[in-house]
Amino acid sequence: MDKPRPYLTAALLCEKVLQENNGSVSLIRIADKLSYKSIGMPQGMTPVAQIAGFIGLKSGPVIGEHVIKIIAENPLGKRRYISR
Repeated sequence: MDKPRPYLTAALLCEKVLQENNGSVSLIRIADKLSYKSIGMPQGMTPVAQIAGFIGLKSGPVIGEHVIKIIAENPLGKRRYISR
């Protein structure tokens, strides 16, 4: 049997993540798609969007430290690996 893992409670993209002093979290403007217009932009300029990610985990039967591996993939299929 596989080793137990933490439970994923949320994985979201949003405009901003706020964490209060008491530990509560507020997610501002959750996004499931981004749209922008490049009309009127100088030739060769690319619009930029800044987004934040939020991953919520619960330990469940798991104790100790674990590595989280995130794989980001752009529309062309190019992947970027991120570990924390």
